[in-house]
Amino acid sequence: MYYLAYGSNLHPIRLSERILSAKNIGVIQISGYQLKFNKIGIDQSGKCNIEKTKNNDNSVIFALYEIEDKEKKELDEFESCGHGYEVQYIDLMINNYLVTAFTYVAMGKYINNNLLPFSWYKSLTLLGMKYHSFDECYIHEINKVDAIEDEDLKRVDKNTALIEKIQANNRIHLTVKSGTNFAVAKISATFYVK
Repeated sequence: MYYLAYGSNLHPIRLSERILSAKNIGVIQISGYQLKFNKIGIDQSGKCNIEKTKNNDNSVIFALYEIEDKEKKELDEFESCGHGYEVQYIDLMINNYLVTAFTYVAMGKYINNNLLPFSWYKSLTLLGMKYHSFDECYIHEINKVDAIEDEDLKRVDKNTALIEKIQANNRIHLTVKSGTNFAVAKISATFYVK
């Protein structure tokens, strides 16, 4: 089963803390969508969401992961599926095979365009983007989004430890990758609900 990550689940270390089987397949850019931090989180901060636009110049870059079917239920729970996000699907050609991938999209009643992400959440998202060598202009646009500080110190400490672990990994990973060109599959397609 294929999962398209676009927010705080982008980095494999973060994702592997939620599900063990995640295998990084590559990066896909889908036009006609825009990344926003407008999904109301359980903590009342802005979480990542994708929204369809009428402009094909807009796009969202995803990390494509393969996961075991049995772990989707666990990921659904982490993502508050049915209570914030809903699962949407998209058909993709991977190595000349048609496959269906899924992602999480905010349900209408859980969208608030006045929200801001916590700084640790924004950092997790940006670290995942850097890990996958997303386009610098794309990263720059996300970096311009304002963030707020989380007042829950226990949650801050937990996520700061995760960020430090990821940063240490990224230093090693990015050193190994430097000078390598990575292709990004760019497609125009539409997500759908089954």
